Amino acid sequence: MYRVRDLIPDPSELDVRLGSCFDDKAEKIISETQVLRESVVKHKTLSTVSGLVFIVLALALIFFFEQIPFLLVGLNVICLIILLIIALSTSKRYTEEEKIFSKKLNESLLPVINQFFAQNVIYLFGDVDNLETKNTLTNSKLITEKIDIIEYDDVFSIFEPRPITFRELEVSKIISSGKNSRKETLFHGVLVEVTLDKTLSGMTFISTEGDKKGFAHQDFMSKILGNGDLKETKLEWNQFEKDLHVVTDNGIEARYILSPDFMEDLHDWWSEDKSNIRMVFKENKMIVLLPEIDTKLSNETLSSKPEDVKEYTKSIIKPIWRILTLVDDLKL
Repeated sequence: MYRVRDLIPDPSELDVRLGSCFDDKAEKIISETQVLRESVVKHKTLSTVSGLVFIVLALALIFFFEQIPFLLVGLNVICLIILLIIALSTSKRYTEEEKIFSKKLNESLLPVINQFFAQNVIYLFGDVDNLETKNTLTNSKLITEKIDIIEYDDVFSIFEPRPITFRELEVSKIISSGKNSRKETLFHGVLVEVTLDKTLSGMTFISTEGDKKGFAHQDFMSKILGNGDLKETKLEWNQFEKDLHVVTDNGIEARYILSPDFMEDLHDWWSEDKSNIRMVFKENKMIVLLPEIDTKLSNETLSSKPEDVKEYTKSIIKPIWRILTLVDDLKL
């Protein structure tokens, strides 16, 4: 069976392999995306500058209104309207082009990613079934509040050693107050779904360091523990239990899932940046939520420097590699 450990056994080897896969393709990748990159940068700069000038002129008009001659007030107002139109139109153009650029850049990186993992990685842009994703999140119980809106962009899928999907999502709820309503973001990051070879009889949840500052500032474990037969599970590694928290309704199954190798790799991952990772094993799935603040799967770079594009490529590859190392540890 294909094992990512055979190719990249540890993080230090990751950089070495990335260099061998990326360096000879860097010039081609940058040239393929250069026209789009320049257009995005141009519209981003124009939007920012026109917006700043609009703010300065507006503040000057407010604070010095009585000292400005009437004709100049009218001229300032006309300038403000023109600047506002420019700022809004260029901002819209920048947003639209940035999405196109992100898609183009990720597509151009696929040969590197495929070579790195020694298999085909499928990339789709914004092509996720919203209802399916909502059902996955709801059934996983990894987000404990009502979900109203799911927005998404990039999707990476691999099929060896088993089907795994990485989806970039923003999950929100609508808060209504009288006639007013607002959107509150519950989660922005990556949803990982791993299909297991075995269907489990119980549910096992893992979260990190109490998750006090997690998604939508929820204390995840306190809410999960209020569900039915779920209880905290004691393992045989004190440091793991101190930093990562496990609750389950099937202790025997949880200890089988959480092998020493799995716990060591998950704890190493958490130790890098203390990420608020949430994870559940349920039915025939391992589902993981990785907040964007810690894991940027598709936060594209506008730089044309090879080292910056390489670092962006690493930001895609590393969380995928981490998940694959955990999958290597599974006995399911």
